[in-house]
Amino acid sequence: MGYKARRARRTTLTERLSPYGRKLAPGLVAMALVTGAAVATMPHDGSATGPAATQAVPAASASQPGANQHREERANRSAERTTPPTPTPTPEDQQALLERQAQQHGSISAGGSLERQLVSKGKRWATADLKLRVAPREGAASKGLLATGTRIDVTGITDNGFAEVIHEGVARWVTASYLSESNPATRTPSSSSSSSGGSSSGGSSSGGSSSSGESSSGSEGSGSSGSTAPCPSGSSVEQGLVANAIKVHRDVCHRWPQLTSYGGVRADSMPEHPSGRALDIMISNNATGWEVARYLRANAGRLGISQVIFDQQIWTVQRSGEGWRMMEDRGGATANHRDHVHVTVYG
Repeated sequence: MGYKARRARRTTLTERLSPYGRKLAPGLVAMALVTGAAVATMPHDGSATGPAATQAVPAASASQPGANQHREERANRSAERTTPPTPTPTPEDQQALLERQAQQHGSISAGGSLERQLVSKGKRWATADLKLRVAPREGAASKGLLATGTRIDVTGITDNGFAEVIHEGVARWVTASYLSESNPATRTPSSSSSSSGGSSSGGSSSGGSSSSGESSSGSEGSGSSGSTAPCPSGSSVEQGLVANAIKVHRDVCHRWPQLTSYGGVRADSMPEHPSGRALDIMISNNATGWEVARYLRANAGRLGISQVIFDQQIWTVQRSGEGWRMMEDRGGATANHRDHVHVTVYG
């Protein structure tokens, strides 16, 4: 088509447009030209190219970290709202947890640790039968008994009146006041200890009450010699007893002929009876029991006695100045020594 023909056609089209259309026509043409140029610069995969596109991409990338941080903050706040707070354990809860761990692993150290290495700081002797507890407090579970005269390693740690010891490679706790640096079996009771034991019986702690038989018949005279002749009630109980235990048996049986039942060598978890160093004197009433107990205490030096137990109370040569001391409740009358006087002698 020639130039004149094309110009004539454009004129015809322009004339056909309404006045409003003629006003919009230049703008529409310009828009079409811009759109066409933009389309022409785009690659076939649809991504933008050119300087403007190159500048826009870094701007979008620069804003991306802030958006990620914002999303993380919202996620954290949402987690805080949905996660319940952890309750703070009370001291009772912590103690219960330690005791459960002790039942499983063996013992609780002073700081509650169960995995520390036990180091011996020396050895001590048990001056009385002691419960081996898993924790340093009364009422804690017991894992056995430490017999009188047993030497045991100590860690040097004390807590609440208890001392930590090493028993069969495991930490245990015993009453600290019943541990001694010297062997009680090798001590020789002095006459002053004997007389002190007899003179202080009236001023003993709980053993000095009226229920402990303070109205003595005078049979507890300190230093009085006893009979060494065989007992009229028989001497079968003396089989296996050491010399001092036989001496106690014969002295008591002649002084209290109404007492005819005794216990000597027998199987026991403690070493005194199996070794023949202990004698049980069965009594008929509490008053007689206290007469016998106080007599033996007063004559401990002459008879070679190291320990007397009666009515849940104990007296030892090592702690004679303290008088009669209350023992923990072991259960029945026999376990608490209410129906018999228990005597331990030096071998």
